[in-house]
Amino acid sequence: MLLSALLLLGGVFATAMLAPDVRTALDDAHAAFVVAAVTEHPRADARGARGSALPRLWGNGGAGDDTDAVIRSAETTNYMSATDAVDADADVHALSGDDNGAWARGGHRAETGDGASGTGSALARARLLASRRERVKDAYRSTFNAYRASAWGYDELKPLSKRGHNWFGLGLTLVDSLDTMLLMNLTDEYALARQWVAQELDIHRPGDGASDASVFEVTIRALGGLLSAFYLSGRDPLYLDKARELGERLLPAFDSASGMPFTDVDLRTGRPHGPVFNAGQTNVAEAGTLTMEWTTLSVLTGDRRFADAAEKAQSMLMSSQHFEGLIEGMWVDIRSGMLGERKITLGARVDSYYEYLLKYWLLGAGSGSHKLGGQDEYLEAFRKAAAAVSKHLSRRSEKEGLLLIGEQNNPGSGRVSNKMDHLVCFWPGLIALGVERGALPREPYLREAKDQVEACYRAFYERSPTGIAPEIIHWAGDGQKCPSSAFVSGDVCYNSNDQHNLLRPETVESLFILHRVTGDERYQEWGWKMFEAFESTSRLESGAFAKVASVSPSNKGGSVLHEDQLDTFWMAETLKYFYLLFADASLLPLDRWVLNTEAHPLLGFGPP
Repeated sequence: MLLSALLLLGGVFATAMLAPDVRTALDDAHAAFVVAAVTEHPRADARGARGSALPRLWGNGGAGDDTDAVIRSAETTNYMSATDAVDADADVHALSGDDNGAWARGGHRAETGDGASGTGSALARARLLASRRERVKDAYRSTFNAYRASAWGYDELKPLSKRGHNWFGLGLTLVDSLDTMLLMNLTDEYALARQWVAQELDIHRPGDGASDASVFEVTIRALGGLLSAFYLSGRDPLYLDKARELGERLLPAFDSASGMPFTDVDLRTGRPHGPVFNAGQTNVAEAGTLTMEWTTLSVLTGDRRFADAAEKAQSMLMSSQHFEGLIEGMWVDIRSGMLGERKITLGARVDSYYEYLLKYWLLGAGSGSHKLGGQDEYLEAFRKAAAAVSKHLSRRSEKEGLLLIGEQNNPGSGRVSNKMDHLVCFWPGLIALGVERGALPREPYLREAKDQVEACYRAFYERSPTGIAPEIIHWAGDGQKCPSSAFVSGDVCYNSNDQHNLLRPETVESLFILHRVTGDERYQEWGWKMFEAFESTSRLESGAFAKVASVSPSNKGGSVLHEDQLDTFWMAETLKYFYLLFADASLLPLDRWVLNTEAHPLLGFGPP
């Protein structure tokens, strides 16, 4: 099942990472990754296939963020595909040398919007993007250094008290962001992280104070992180060995009467069990967000048990009660596999179930095979869900016309609650990815995705007094009004209990994908404003970042209050998506790589 590119990645990166020539070894690994992921790209244009230098924002050009090469390329080269953008083979993203100076796709000038440069040279744009990538890398480095100083080897850094905290005792901050370090070419940080994984990560003996492992969280963060690091490092066997060991330890979770996975596993004993707070139940996202990682593990090890277990759980959810493609419920009885209360949402406890309908199909390259990945039923389920979201959950705000996505507490009633989690801002990016990969028609879906990602930016970020998003918003429309106690800006309101910010990635994730699909610079400009807001509100004197208690502070002076929490997705997802937003499109091309729900790139394994 593996593509030839998988073989090209092999044999380059070995355990010599600990040797004195660690930087050289890692740079060689970068070059091998680039060759496999870009030069061997099945749809690379003729110029790239002949080995001519593509625009080298580190992203596709070997070791390091080669700003000079970017600038040289921008000065001398006009890359254009002769194929029309609507052609399925028009997948070449190029730097335009015309007066727009924008990153263009498929031979067409990129769109521009508010905040975009619109004029000016490609040279100036290349320099600007290079400087922004450096700022993102600096944010990663400063967070890493704070973690190293106060929490090394722990799952999470407590940024205010400057101590470590174990969730599952697997060094999640490191394991979850190995691929971020590789993509950013942070050689020193990566060498330290790899050394910890090699010498300290013990799947059977998690760190002190650890709770039993959440199958969902450990799958998307640790298993996904190890598999992605395996690919991006040039098939370093360390990571696949650890991934296999972790998969074996988690596999008993599927030994329930129904095959629906238990939520937790004691890593010391291998004993699975349900959650303490909600005994006997899992939720839709936890059970339906496993196929990408577990099937990749099967592909790489030749052991079908992993894929079979995850696919069985996903199939049970897909065959459960739906309203026109939308699953009716959040909770699932582990013993019977039956859904609990009837509710429709794209938010917490459900969100990534829909994400993996499309992405699992993409991972198998839409082969239609019933062996591994790409099955037609996943695509059909995703298409039904996309149509139903457009029809039943998408609503315009009362005055400003922001296209937001609500919830239905009574499926089929037609009554939509004007409540939207920030988590739901993954949806416009997912829809745009579906359009790009041929799963959905451009109309109306790409237009809706553009409107929805703009609504996410404006409602969650632009309206916020601090420029960073609350966890949940409500909005006025369809007879629903903002409560008088809430912070109100235009049609949007932030209830007091929903105003915290966890440094979540969903909006920048969608900006990244919309920029890749359209070439529109406005998405980079919106993303930059968001990044600067994170830096001004969430960064501490120590260099670490921290959760913000309220995005609309009411204390004297309006200064934000921080809480002693920093989730691993800040380094694994949010900063990675910011970096990719300002990088060349030939870094992780979307027709070869599929990013899991924790932003871990996995290489497609279906037929070309």
